[in-house]
Parts: sequence; C-alpha cells; structure tokens
Amino acid sequence: MSNAPILKDLNVHIKRYSKPILLLPIVLLALLAGIAGGWWRLGQHSPWLASFAPSHALYMIGGFLGSLISLERAMTVRKKAWLWVPLTNVCSVLAGLLGDWSLAILVQIVASAGLTVLLYLQTHRYNQTPLLLLTIGALCWLTGNLLFYKELFVATALPWWMAFLVFTIVGERLTLTKFLPTPRWAKNMLYFILASYLISLFLPFHQTLSWMGPLMLLFIALWLSYFDIAKLLLFKKGRFSYIAAGIFTAYFWLLIHAFTSLTAVDSAFQYDLYIHTFFLGFVFSMIWAHAPIIFPLLFTSNISLYHPSLWVVWLIYQLSLLGRLWSAFYSFADLRLLFGQINGYSILAILLTMATIFLWRRGIAKRALSSI
Repeated sequence: MSNAPILKDLNVHIKRYSKPILLLPIVLLALLAGIAGGWWRLGQHSPWLASFAPSHALYMIGGFLGSLISLERAMTVRKKAWLWVPLTNVCSVLAGLLGDWSLAILVQIVASAGLTVLLYLQTHRYNQTPLLLLTIGALCWLTGNLLFYKELFVATALPWWMAFLVFTIVGERLTLTKFLPTPRWAKNMLYFILASYLISLFLPFHQTLSWMGPLMLLFIALWLSYFDIAKLLLFKKGRFSYIAAGIFTAYFWLLIHAFTSLTAVDSAFQYDLYIHTFFLGFVFSMIWAHAPIIFPLLFTSNISLYHPSLWVVWLIYQLSLLGRLWSAFYSFADLRLLFGQINGYSILAILLTMATIFLWRRGIAKRALSSI
C-alpha cells in the first residue's frame, strides 16, 4: 500500500499547526522565561524567578533565538512542511517550562539537526557561500546541544552556540552584501578569518591559543563594519537609518566583546561581560535592526513595523545595556541589577511598541478597505 496519502496528511497537519502566528506565543514565553532567569542571576532573588535561573541560557539561545532563526529559514523554502523544524523547537520550551530539561535539550538536538539538513539541502541546490555559512552555523548549534546533553555544563556548549549566531548573522549579511562590488581579496580574507574562528572552537578554552577566537571575532566585526551594505543606509531617513544604526551598533558590541575577551578584565563579573556583550549587545542589537523587516515577512504581512517611536525604546535598551555592563566592569552589583532590570523591561517595551504599531496600522488598513 502506498504511503503517499499518509505523507500528504502529515504535510497538511504540519502546515496547519506550525503557522508562525501560532508559534509566536511560545517563542515569547521562552524570551520571558529567559529574562526572568537573568534577573534572578543578577540578584533579584524573588521565589518565582528561581525556577527559571538554571535554564536561562537554554531559554534565550535555544528556545528564543533558535526558534526565530529556524522559523525564518523555514519560511524561505517553497515546501512549508519544513516548518516542522521551528514547531519541534518550540516544543522544547514547553518541556522546559514543565521542568523536563533533559527532554527539552533532546528536542533541541532534533530541531538543530533538522535545521542543518534544511540548510545543507539549500546549499546543495543553490551553491551559494552565504548558505554554506548558515549551514555551518546550524551545525555549530547542533554540536553545542550535543555537548550540553553530554556534559550538562553550559560553558562547554557556549562557544559553539555563539558560533551558531556568528555564522548565521555573517551569512545573512553576506546575502545582502553580494549586491556591492566587494573585492575578491576581501571576500577571501573573510573566509580565512571565519575558518580560523571555526578552528578556534576546537582549541582548549583556557590554554595558549585562547586568544584566537576573540581575535577572529574582532576581525569579523571590523570587516563587516567596512564592507557591509548598511553603510549606504546610514545617511538615509526613516527605517533605513534605524536599520543601519542598529547594525553598526551590533558591530560595536562585537568589538567590545572581543576586547573584553582578549584582555584580563579585573572584575568579579568578567563572565557576565563576556556573555552579554555578545548576546545582548551584538545579537539582540542585530535583531532590533532587522525586526521591522523580518517580522512582517515571517507573518506574511506587508505592514511596516517601523515608526520613529522605536528610536526611543531602542535607545533605552542600548543605554541600559551600557549601564549594566559598565556596572559589571567596575563590580557595582546593585547598579548592575538595576540596569539589568531596566534592560529586560526595555526588551519587552520594544516588542510591545512594534505590536502596537502593527495593530494600529492594520486597523487603519481595515478601515480604509471598508470605506471603499
């Protein structure tokens, strides 16, 4: 008997239950759980926050960022059955919220393997270097998940999770930079830097060549700052200047991350500086820059999420992050907690502002259609 009807039904169910708008609440739950765990780690020891603290990294990296990236990549392919990848990954968030993180990381292993296969097939089909970089990034996420499952130690998996985001972001930016006449020598230089960065992941973290990874990240930030197409948007108006400012702010934070990793920072919170200059500085700044474009595409809407009010909440986010990391550098624990709380609320404020813009503009569009 043919399995075609079964596969067809499975494809229909996957497409029905993995619509982006249905996955969004769970992705936001991962973000909220990650923020709550982060506040507890900063020193806000409220009883209701304690359960989120041990899995803070897994909520933020695998649950939130992994789901967003998987969703974005699945939406770019013609066969929407690939939405099973983000659908599977958000299930890890539910497992984590129910207290079973052993199951949650297994689910993330399956999802990261699925993303790797999806990107490999795209790379094989289109033979484009940016897609190859995205594939390497997904493989790094899978490797980090496997290491965490084996060791149950975040620091072991963390360099691989960071590499997942580095290769993903660089691959995405190169997709746009291909429209610029970038010299071949410059592209070859970037590929050499990325290869060196990948090699550094296999080196012992605390031994002689521990400087290699951070140094390569510094070179990546400098290369992108000079060759990224976003430099053409800096002096334009509206959403273009907002996007460009966000992208170059992200590169600034990557430079700060590299410097803090290369130098011996005399602070009790050196690990905090190492982690959050990268994730909150580099990665989240890149998310805020792309959000007005990417989020409407994910939810198949042509409504722009940009409004000048975004500058206000974006600035609060950046200043509170700067204050938090300045406090960490000088070991001011109370100020670090205060700025960390403001920074967490500013994340929610940015999302709420974009949601308000969307609903407001959708309402205007509906009224305009009804008046025709």
